[in-house]
Amino acid sequence: MVYLLNGINMTLFEFNQLDELQQYVLLSQKSVQVAERKYGLYEYSLFQLFSFYIESRLHINEQDIRGIKTYNFIDIPEPYLMQIDISEAI
Repeated sequence: MVYLLNGINMTLFEFNQLDELQQYVLLSQKSVQVAERKYGLYEYSLFQLFSFYIESRLHINEQDIRGIKTYNFIDIPEPYLMQIDISEAI
């Protein structure tokens, strides 16, 4: 079971303290996909969850998630920047 540590909101630090299963549950149930890209045999998706971002890496042929990385807004990888609507963040 996933518990939100701050009631309604969760920080990037708190998310990173969760175990892998809890992270995947939050990613699949509470996040919003904001961008995607392909590179080699992988499809990368960027999701927003609360005030931070999560990138998932999916193997195209095997259709399974191979890992996730987390970012603050200012650390989002450059390939996503043109796809994200930042009008509400300014």
